[in-house]
Amino acid sequence: MPLIIFLSSFIHNTAQAESNESILNYLKVSGVIEDENNYIWFSGQSGLARFDGTDLIHFSNNNEKWNIPYTWIYDVIKDGDDFIVTTSTLEIWRLNPRTAKTTKLNVNQNRISADKTVIYKGKYYLQTPKGEIYEYSQKNKTTKLLVDEIKTSALKNTKDNLYTAGFSGLYKLENDSFTQLLKNKVSSITPIGDGLLVLTDAVILYLGDDGSRYEIPNTQKHVISTKSNDGHAILLSKEGVISKIAIPSLINITHNYPKIESMIPRDLIQAESNTLWLISNKGIQKIFPSVVKNHQKIYNVADNANEITIFNNELVIGTYGDGIYKAFTHGESLSKKINPSLTSWGKRTMDLLVIDDALYIAAFDGLWVYKKSTNTVKKVDFIDNNQIILKLTRKGEFLYLATDGNGFYIYNLKTQRIIDHISTNQGIKNPEIIDILTLDNNNIWLATSGGIEIYNRYTKTNRQLKLSVKSKVISFATHNNKVYAATKGNGMYVLNFHGDVLSQVAEGVSFSMISLIGDEVWAPALQGLYRINTDDDSISLMPNTEKYNFTDAPVLHNNKVFVPHYTGLLEIPLTEVEKYNSKIVISQVTVSGNTQLLKNEIRVGSENDVISLNLASLDFRPGKDKKFKYQINSGEWQNIYGNQLTLTGLESGTYKLAIKGTNSLGQWSDILAFTEINVAYPWYLTPQMKVLYIFSISFIFIAVIWLLYLRYRSIKHIHTILSDDIRSHGKVTFNVERNLLKAKGLLYNLEDLPKENLYLVSKIINQCIDSLVQNENILEPITNRGRSLEVALPYFVNFVHQKYHANIKLHIETLETKLSSEMEADIYKIIYETIISTIINGSGRNFEINLQEVKQKMWLTITNDENGFSKFKSKINFDISIYYIRQIANKYNASFNVFDKDNSSSQLTISIPLMNIS
Repeated sequence: MPLIIFLSSFIHNTAQAESNESILNYLKVSGVIEDENNYIWFSGQSGLARFDGTDLIHFSNNNEKWNIPYTWIYDVIKDGDDFIVTTSTLEIWRLNPRTAKTTKLNVNQNRISADKTVIYKGKYYLQTPKGEIYEYSQKNKTTKLLVDEIKTSALKNTKDNLYTAGFSGLYKLENDSFTQLLKNKVSSITPIGDGLLVLTDAVILYLGDDGSRYEIPNTQKHVISTKSNDGHAILLSKEGVISKIAIPSLINITHNYPKIESMIPRDLIQAESNTLWLISNKGIQKIFPSVVKNHQKIYNVADNANEITIFNNELVIGTYGDGIYKAFTHGESLSKKINPSLTSWGKRTMDLLVIDDALYIAAFDGLWVYKKSTNTVKKVDFIDNNQIILKLTRKGEFLYLATDGNGFYIYNLKTQRIIDHISTNQGIKNPEIIDILTLDNNNIWLATSGGIEIYNRYTKTNRQLKLSVKSKVISFATHNNKVYAATKGNGMYVLNFHGDVLSQVAEGVSFSMISLIGDEVWAPALQGLYRINTDDDSISLMPNTEKYNFTDAPVLHNNKVFVPHYTGLLEIPLTEVEKYNSKIVISQVTVSGNTQLLKNEIRVGSENDVISLNLASLDFRPGKDKKFKYQINSGEWQNIYGNQLTLTGLESGTYKLAIKGTNSLGQWSDILAFTEINVAYPWYLTPQMKVLYIFSISFIFIAVIWLLYLRYRSIKHIHTILSDDIRSHGKVTFNVERNLLKAKGLLYNLEDLPKENLYLVSKIINQCIDSLVQNENILEPITNRGRSLEVALPYFVNFVHQKYHANIKLHIETLETKLSSEMEADIYKIIYETIISTIINGSGRNFEINLQEVKQKMWLTITNDENGFSKFKSKINFDISIYYIRQIANKYNASFNVFDKDNSSSQLTISIPLMNIS
């Protein structure tokens, strides 16, 4: 049957397909062209339609969604990446197929009724249905008539020449006029390479731009041609004969396109996927190359489920009710030797196996054997050899017989005896054994309707493997330390020899019997014939096998693979399946109801917008449904169900989107689709606002740093003043008083002084002392006033009790070292600041002061019945009392510590070294 798909069937049987078909019928297609992205475009009386393998987009002047300013299209040609469109409105347009944007070309100012347009050496040439040809010069903006008398219907150009052809022959443009090259009627002219291919009723002619000329007879009466993807020519006759010839030699090239039904062709192209698109009086047709050859083999049986094997270097078929036959009749008939000896049930072949010169036949009534050496057929002699045997498997000297309801038998080929029978009584769970695989580790794998069981005939143990879904396992194959288990409806499991599932391929595919050929697993299925690469477990579909329903495992014979099906036998050359990297494209983009063709950048207004991407794999060959995956910002690949990806809820930002897909054979294409999605930010998060935020934060940060710097300068100035005060004020006060007292004493010993002066000095000194004493009686005892601690501290304790009603216990041990007046004043200052600051802050009413000398250190301990000293721990919060205390401690290199006790009291301890203190 020719591998052709007509308009009514090349689109899937869905509501969308019906819509596509109605569009094409309405379009009245007259031409077809492929753009640079491998989309197929149809042109006709009602506009343009772009096809991506699934969806059609119809462009016309009455389509609001996909509007173009013209309808009836006469001709479409390529000009770089764009199309030049000749329309019925006497206008020429440039169409960008990537965006569907059109631009009117002012090349038909004279309103010529042109139906063809050619661009040649910077000038436009227009041809009318009457054969008139006009030349338009863009440089001069002038139009002139070149031809008005010859009857031609085709206008084509090569790199160096312009030709017109038709009923009156072939003409070439020379010196602003056309010179006749052929007088016979020309059916077709096609620019290919550096020349023109010409078809007439009698010859096929190739005219090179360099003056070369090649000619062969047109024996097949080809009437139309097109350029092939490899630079040669494909030709088609009205009788449906397809030929391929080399350019320029016109030598015939072998191809795999079939003969098709007779028709009248109008247009023909070869797409990138090697699919031929034909426009004829029978509509739109797709023609596919195929290496698959079908041999019809139908026998006198109700169910043509055939088994095959290679016996005596010939392909042998076992029928389901008609016995054994050679696949290709030559030599002595095998059926005459075997079939007469078989019973009616014995002619129902379930499996065939060749061992040496013997052909073993698994049948409906047991096991039969035909021996070529003796030319005899007999039933194998063992008890219970009257059961349906489903599968034969050989391992060394043992033959394993799988039955449909009684487990399996092990038959010794040397002794010709059954040595073991394994049934449910021996531990297996399912009595129906569909296939058997034996491994070197003594494990026997059993394919059953309930899954996979592994039986060890030496340990007599059996275990059933846990698969992801309970599946009916049909067949086994093994290679590369892996077991391939084909199932009915759940794809194929790949397991290691321990029974662990490594992967699952072709989920949802319903397989039949499989076999290992070379390094590949050949796996017939309801969906077609698959080939599985055992290195990476990748799977590919053999093209043009989808319509066959297979009955047995493939068999290799003379470097060809034969696979039986219900109506015959497929013959496939053992060649590698060439991977076609189809272009994966985003055919349409819809953002919240607004649909556009693909853009390199998709702009979205907000996070709430819904983005829908229609995806396509531009491989128009028949095969599996395309699969797609997507990746965002180099993340994990995610599956897409169907051919549409919907995204919503994307946060503001930029997203790099990558999409990959499969071709018609199920192979992942290396060509990916890419786009970028930009989701707009809210106004307060726009880049401009972010710049403003950064500037504002920077300004505030700098301002804070500046204010902190000013505060630091101010505090430092205050610290300097206070430090100077600590160093000078207290010292001056007690020095003045001490000096005055000393001066008074000295004056008493100076008898030589005049009495008047002596009286005056004494009066001044008394006034100073009285003034200091009076000031002392008025002011708080901020300092010790030059007195020793033994005198000053009791007075301070009494003062605090009378004024603040606070109690202080004072303990001063006898000091061994005589303290300097300055140190005594500083110790007094510490005690004063600590207690007065704590009382004022309301953090204590009972204190205890201990002052003692231990190991050349003066230890000052002040205890508070509350945690009032806790504030002295902070080095951040500024307090003048803390500052005084720390400054004095630093002055003497003293240690300063504050402790919180368990009874909620606190303690301040200062240790002042007494060595080297000046």
